[in-house]
Amino acid sequence: MKQRILNFDILNVVACFSVVCLHCNGFVHSFIKDDWWWLRVLIEVACFFAVPVFFMLSGATLLDYRKKYSTKTFFKKRFTRTFIPFLVWSALFYSLSFITKGTEGETWREVVTNISIGKIPYTNYWFFIPLFLIYLFMPFLSLMSGSMKEKQILYLCLLLGFFQTLLPTVLYLSNIHLDMSLPFGSYVIYVFLGYYLAHSTIETDKRWMMALGLLALLSMVGRYILVYQASEETPEVFSYLGPYAVFPAIFIFLLFKKLFKGDKCAHPFWESLSSKSLGVYLIHTALISVIGKAIHREEVLFIPVAIASVYLLSVVIVHIMQKNRLLRHLVP
Repeated sequence: MKQRILNFDILNVVACFSVVCLHCNGFVHSFIKDDWWWLRVLIEVACFFAVPVFFMLSGATLLDYRKKYSTKTFFKKRFTRTFIPFLVWSALFYSLSFITKGTEGETWREVVTNISIGKIPYTNYWFFIPLFLIYLFMPFLSLMSGSMKEKQILYLCLLLGFFQTLLPTVLYLSNIHLDMSLPFGSYVIYVFLGYYLAHSTIETDKRWMMALGLLALLSMVGRYILVYQASEETPEVFSYLGPYAVFPAIFIFLLFKKLFKGDKCAHPFWESLSSKSLGVYLIHTALISVIGKAIHREEVLFIPVAIASVYLLSVVIVHIMQKNRLLRHLVP
């Protein structure tokens, strides 16, 4: 029987809810600075940790999969749990788009290309593509982590963080155009961070927690100022590898570990809600589109109404589907 970890379940739910908040607040990307611009930016900045945390949870729970089952079983589980639902829902939403809007000149090659990058109508599925790539490399990443000491994993995280987070930020602020990206990197840093932080005891050191909390707050304030003043979306301010994503994600991951580590047994409520997060992610953007027909997204009322109704309705729909013997495979 799979052993549940309470702080992982709660963090999973909080991250899922934050993703819903981000997508309900999607009008922020229009950069129309109305009277509620400050609120839109605040939600964008406060919830930005969600995606990095999801990758960290993947590292914390899957990087040592060899202790629980074989690589063949690992791929079988990932294939049935994520890849099949991704394909089925992509096909369903594309079909719905063709029925309601027509093909709009899209060729089958363009459809295949869009699916391969997660650009699906009514959705925001880009997250699945780097996740699938991480799954493909997980056997090798698992071997790496299994043969490395804790300090070596920390060094790897620091090295990846330097080239993917610190250096690009310094170059951007210095207005220096220099590509120092690594061929090995991207969201892998969060996989190793999640694994390292899950096995470390950093959260027990008050000085480290205060320092990380301060770094998280300062990076979020800095991003708030940059987004508030921006007139368009730039990779330097909206990248999930920026310090404004890394530091808050690290602090929140450790904070939940510290708050709930003492609880050895999983709670049925959080376990149940956590088990619905993937299903919520799969369907929630379609519900946002439906609500957008009734309330214009530029209206500030849309944000609280959409956040509350979309998340709750998504949970209810996923719960009903999981009770059905056939439909539950679409929202595992």
